[in-house]
Order: sequence, then structure tokens, then C-alpha cells
Amino acid sequence: MENKRDSFIFYRSFFECTKPLPPEQKAQLFDAICEYALNQKESELEAIPEAMFGLIKPQLEANIKKYLNGIKPKQKQNRSKPEAKKEQPKSKPEGNVNDNVNDNVNDNVNDNVNDNVSSTLSRMKDFKPKDIIEAWSNNITSDRENIGEVGSVNEMINKLHDFTKIHNSINNYALYLQDKNKSPHKLFFYIRDKIYLDHQKEYISESMKIQEELKKFGA
Repeated sequence: MENKRDSFIFYRSFFECTKPLPPEQKAQLFDAICEYALNQKESELEAIPEAMFGLIKPQLEANIKKYLNGIKPKQKQNRSKPEAKKEQPKSKPEGNVNDNVNDNVNDNVNDNVNDNVSSTLSRMKDFKPKDIIEAWSNNITSDRENIGEVGSVNEMINKLHDFTKIHNSINNYALYLQDKNKSPHKLFFYIRDKIYLDHQKEYISESMKIQEELKKFGA
């Protein structure tokens, strides 16, 4: 591939967001970042590293675009010296204006992407989707189709602010399903549709409610 890069920027936010990952998945993600940033090739990843890479990718793409724009030859370099001299009074100011505008746009876009990515990744320091998947598997169902790791992890990322609520609701949801003899939602929909918000309080079955009422009357 032409114009292979020899280096790229690795942000602190990339490093911080990978801390909760086990070593194997962390290595996968680091390798995928390097492969894409240096060679623009995507890697096959497990569900959790893939979801995190999806957040990091826009920043890598913005940096790649800036790099490619930086190595493009300037048009004025292809003109002959007489042509350059003839057009110098007119073209030099225009060239400067365009170059400055392009540089400013590239820098602003790059900074905005970095701010957005860093903001999201900074909230992922304690992000442990495996905890939710294990709780769901142990209490609800271990069916892989129901869990749908890739889609579910992406929804967990979209609901980062509710991560604790999702995790804490699973046991209550399991008791509810058992008491009502119902089939569970798929984990993806459970998160996406915020069903977890309906199961924040400790679930009390109908039989337990009856027992509590009988106690009131001394039965």
C-alpha cells in the first residue's frame, strides 16, 4: 500500500477505556487499533473489543484523513517558475487563505472527534459488560441467541449512565419471570427499550404478598 504510515497518535482515552478488559481482549483491541491506524485494515474481534473499537474508529479515521491531506502535493508546486511569478501577486494570498481554512477545518474536525471519543471512553473506565452478560446467563438464560453479545454490548455502551441499574435489575427480573411464568426478552431489547427500569425494586411474588398480608392479621 502506498504512503504507509510509520506512526500515529495513541490517546490516553484509548488506554483508560481498556483497563477493565482481560489481557487477551486488551491485546486484541490494541492490535486492531494499530492495524487500522497504520494500514487501514479492520480486524476480526470478539464482541466487547469490537464494540470498543467502534467508538475509537472515528478518531482513527479523522487522524488518517488529516495525515493523507498533509502528504498531498500542493498544486502550486507543479507550476513552472515563470507561471508562479506571473500569478504570485494574485495566487499567493488566495493560496494562504485556502490553506489556512483547510488546516483550521481539519484541526477543528479532528479536535471535535477527539473530544467526543474521549468523553465517551472516559466513562468506560469501570465498564465491565462481562458482568452483565454473566448475570444474565446465570439468572435468565445462557442461550447465545438471546444474549446476542455484539448488539447487547453496543446497547450497554449507549446506556453507560445506566450500567449499574441494568446490572442490579437482572435478579429482580429473574424473580419476576419465574413468578409470572414468562419467557425473557432478548438482552438487546431489555437494554435498548429500558425494560430494566421496571425492575429496580426488589421483586415480591404474589405468594409472598399474601403471606405478608396474613401476618398483618396474625395468621
